[in-house]
Amino acid sequence: MTAPRRFRQDHLDPARTTGLILCGMGGPDGPDAVQPFLRNLFQDPQIIPIPRPLSPLLGRLIAWRRAPAVRRRYLEMGFGGGSPQVPTTRTQGDRLAALLGEAGRPTVALPAMRYWRPFPDEAVRGLRERGAEQFLVLPMYPQYSDATNGSTLSFVQRSLDRLAPDAAVHMVEAWHLWTASSRRWPPTRAAACGAGPTRAPTRSSAP
Repeated sequence: MTAPRRFRQDHLDPARTTGLILCGMGGPDGPDAVQPFLRNLFQDPQIIPIPRPLSPLLGRLIAWRRAPAVRRRYLEMGFGGGSPQVPTTRTQGDRLAALLGEAGRPTVALPAMRYWRPFPDEAVRGLRERGAEQFLVLPMYPQYSDATNGSTLSFVQRSLDRLAPDAAVHMVEAWHLWTASSRRWPPTRAAACGAGPTRAPTRSSAP
């Protein structure tokens, strides 16, 4: 799906310290977080498009019914009953910040997740404390979908509008067709994603 241009895409000054926000769906950080994570996920009207007054009720019901089975699956994964997404994203952010710093663009990075901690407010405050003067928001979903990038970027943008209203913000809506990223793919995958000479339809999927 093509991303509508509704997110901030301000110019960023390469000489100023950039707060890099890597954002995604998120996941529970332990067994006790599974049910509230599922509740937050399934009460999002961009995931299940029903009238907003009904969303919290449906989210609680689905979370209550699915939590026991989902909790068992997370325990079987071997990460203490939680998701590896946040620590993996944190490592990716630190590495990206280091590479940008080596290129002469001072950068600090933190993750921000849609349905469980760390939420965007925590990331924005943390980056401000570490000297961020402007923000680059990079979703972990490569291609655009309202239910993935759309929901997550809107959530992050609300935090930035409230906590850093005067800062420049550039939000990347989709990056699966960027030449720099597609060059690293095998030719068959690049073609399947529309980044090569042959374009094929893509389908978005949440992690």
